[in-house]
Amino acid sequence: MGKLVWGAIALGVVAGCTGHTAGRECGASGCPIDYECVYASDGVARCMASCTINETVCDDGSACLPLQPGPTHVCYLGGNVAIGQACTSALDCTHTGVCLRVGTSGQAACFVGCNLDGTHACSGGYPCMPTSDGNTGYCGTNVMP
Repeated sequence: MGKLVWGAIALGVVAGCTGHTAGRECGASGCPIDYECVYASDGVARCMASCTINETVCDDGSACLPLQPGPTHVCYLGGNVAIGQACTSALDCTHTGVCLRVGTSGQAACFVGCNLDGTHACSGGYPCMPTSDGNTGYCGTNVMP
């Protein structure tokens, strides 16, 4: 079973409310309802859609990650580490990825995320595997030994 590598997720909420879409800079101008203004991997505050803990993958294909501290989750725009490459936290992986430690190597890597309820299934007929937290799914396409 995979273990999700959250690391020190310091996605910080910046401000609230009007007129931007996902990925747009927000700062003092804020974001619309159902979006949060969050610092992205490039260090810029950007609007990201809210999501729930029961989702691994948002409607736009991005990974649903928790904001720390607090119960809020956002559809994270993604980092720069490709699927199958080593990662150190959930913020590292590209748009569709989740950072997991799978197998006995202790090494974490970016895996394609999937929803355990089948709403975002894996391609190629690969199974959506649950992680140790029971809420997060990943595609078994690049399982490490």
